[in-house]
Amino acid sequence: MEILNLIGEGSFGAVYRAIHKSTGADVAVKVIANTSSSKSEEEKIKGEIEILNRCDSPYIVGYFECYLKPPTLTDMWIIMEYCEGGSMTDLLEANAGFSLPEDCIRAVCASIVLGLEYLHGTANVCHRDIKCGNVLITSDGHVKLADFGVSAELRNTLHKRKTVVGSPYWMAPEVIRESHYDGRADVWSLGITAIEMAEGAPPHANLHPLRAIFVIPTKPAPTLADPDNWSPEMLEFIRQCCQKDASQRRDSALLLDLPFIRQDVRALRAIHAGEVPTIDTDAHAKYKKLAESQDHIPGLPAIRRVMDRMRNKMDRVKQKREKEADNDNTASQHDDNESRMSGQILNDSRLMMGPLDMSNQATVAMVSRRNRSDFDSRDSVTPHGNGPQSAGVFAPDTLNYAVSPSVVYDPILINDDHFQRDLEKLSKVFETKLAALRTAHQLAQQKLIAEAKIRNQMPIDVSDLMNQAYERNAKDQENLKALEDAKDVTIIKDIIKMKNPSNKSLISNNSSQQHLHGR
Repeated sequence: MEILNLIGEGSFGAVYRAIHKSTGADVAVKVIANTSSSKSEEEKIKGEIEILNRCDSPYIVGYFECYLKPPTLTDMWIIMEYCEGGSMTDLLEANAGFSLPEDCIRAVCASIVLGLEYLHGTANVCHRDIKCGNVLITSDGHVKLADFGVSAELRNTLHKRKTVVGSPYWMAPEVIRESHYDGRADVWSLGITAIEMAEGAPPHANLHPLRAIFVIPTKPAPTLADPDNWSPEMLEFIRQCCQKDASQRRDSALLLDLPFIRQDVRALRAIHAGEVPTIDTDAHAKYKKLAESQDHIPGLPAIRRVMDRMRNKMDRVKQKREKEADNDNTASQHDDNESRMSGQILNDSRLMMGPLDMSNQATVAMVSRRNRSDFDSRDSVTPHGNGPQSAGVFAPDTLNYAVSPSVVYDPILINDDHFQRDLEKLSKVFETKLAALRTAHQLAQQKLIAEAKIRNQMPIDVSDLMNQAYERNAKDQENLKALEDAKDVTIIKDIIKMKNPSNKSLISNNSSQQHLHGR
């Protein structure tokens, strides 16, 4: 294997372009150093390799072999197909974030659907992270799905999963709700990816990822912002993909018959007809097939037209990527030296990619209380966990929000029914306000932790966040009801005036009018 140049770098290692000497095949080599240092990372890598090893489809990035590099046998080399055209994200960046032509979007969607049909039907795999960053293009315009770092098998009886994994903006509602889901979750992500290609970004991209997680299950199904710019067939394709109710959503096999992609699906099948499967052959046969395929029929014309038109811009984007990778590699080596000296593990925003992910968009793994045991205890997010705690921080615990158990007043007032009623109402107002404040404190703290975990590519507990959001709303409603019930208490009226200064003049005017009428 002859290494040519560095093309990318992530938390699991560096990606190089290389040539397989005996066949001349152009490949990508993922070099993962010291693979035995982290058991969780090793399991992720093995999981992705196992999925890639049983995939043999022209719509899936090719995998050839994996081995430990002599003489140290500590660095793992994973050899994969090199997609010189970059990703659809690169194409969007080269187009300055503007929409791609509809015929190009159609051709890409047709290839993705064929890839999903293979994954769901033949390989029994749910990809769980379909987005432009994981859709790669070869130099001759073929489109291939990549990054199986978060994929899951669909081998159980119902072909359903429960874990919450993916990139927030592309997540299906049932995934966020932690419902049972299957390959139709990928279909939703495909619809979002089509919108991304049409508008330069997925829906809710202006929101923080945590906010998007709350919004997606509650808002109507997304569609294109300006439908008049697109054909009815494309609008219908997105509508079918983005059905909020997963039971009403088509699976990948049924999508193939939709008018929007039907012709391109037939054209792609014709291009790849007669290809000999290599899934049961050795690595050399796979290299040979790749080398021969580099002289075969190119991809669909619509994609190649866009690539030809933006070739110079794409080259600049790739050069920028390579320069960033070189800079990151230098910085990483410097940081590693400092890390070894200080005995600390450094976390950095550039280390946000999965085992074989060459995109620059983070994937978030989220775990509910039902499947938290799948992760190390350090990965769980609990308000009072056993992890490290910050001394001197005001925490939302019972002690800090304790309510006084009794009120001291003159014994004679015990017979004043009016006083007793007002005291009970006043107590209820502040008790519910304190509970609402504590719940808001808990939710804010959990969001802060979740944001940090997203930044550091760690699992977060979606169910806790959502439950606390609902609880905060309930506590706020209880406090509003207590205020309403106590509005006839003079001191509560003063508090309401302080909370709503804009109503002060109105209350004052009403009082003046009542005073004048009284006179």
